[in-house]
Amino acid sequence: MFETLRRRFEGSFLHQLIEGYSENDIPTRAAALSMYSMLSVFPFVAMLVWVSTISGSPREAHLWAARFSIFLPPDFAELIRHEIDYRLTLPTNQSWYLLAFHISLLVFSAGAALRSLLFSFREISEADDVMGLSAIVWRSILFVIPIIVFVFLASMIVAVVSFITIKITALLQSPWLLSPILWILMTTILVGVLNGVYASGLIGHQVVPIHGWLGAGVAASMISIVTIGLTMYFEFNPVNREWYGSPGFIINVLLWFYACSSCLLMGAQINAVWSERVSGRNPSPSGANSQAHPAEDIA
Repeated sequence: MFETLRRRFEGSFLHQLIEGYSENDIPTRAAALSMYSMLSVFPFVAMLVWVSTISGSPREAHLWAARFSIFLPPDFAELIRHEIDYRLTLPTNQSWYLLAFHISLLVFSAGAALRSLLFSFREISEADDVMGLSAIVWRSILFVIPIIVFVFLASMIVAVVSFITIKITALLQSPWLLSPILWILMTTILVGVLNGVYASGLIGHQVVPIHGWLGAGVAASMISIVTIGLTMYFEFNPVNREWYGSPGFIINVLLWFYACSSCLLMGAQINAVWSERVSGRNPSPSGANSQAHPAEDIA
């Protein structure tokens, strides 16, 4: 019986997915992506607060953060609120100096996170064009700009979805449905966003396409489940904060970043395996891709 199960497992979708997961070293890439993303939080929030205050009022900075708070673990939502409160207390002159500093810091931190994301996607998709240093910097900048814009657009989307959901639950007289409907709607929107990210031309020419609704749907669902699960875990078992104090706060945020990064890369890997099976293309042997792009591995 075990031999029969083994033969059925070999060559199956799950088998190829596990091989791709190991070959592309998803855990290590997710760890690097989560670390760089964590470093980019403070300069990124500083940029968002600056843009919010010059385009509207300090209230706008609090407003977009409040809209997202329901979809973030408590520690991360608290981190953003404290950072916004601090930025809004700074004098205008000092804010300009700090803005210049945070722009340079953002180039290094967020640029490193986006570079890590790009190379992870390129490794999974076996992209066959070579990216030099200038291409890395340019494509990272092109990724940063839409991300900043998307945060504000997403804030408005959350506001509209929340308004519609509140109206629906009020009509149904079922307030307990508010949170589930919100999560379902936002997860559906996230599916489209992730599929667009996977299909981005900034990744380069994809030998193995990593865009598709299957991987995007799985990744979005996993991110939502992980966020809800970790939120419940942190609320019912705040051991990190109690034992380690402030470092425990960072541990919780990093854990969430790592879980979401793993889900994000896993979605791309699922699409890659699915594309290979649909096209009848055999997966490349382990290490073949790294030999084809030694410059990328060194970078």
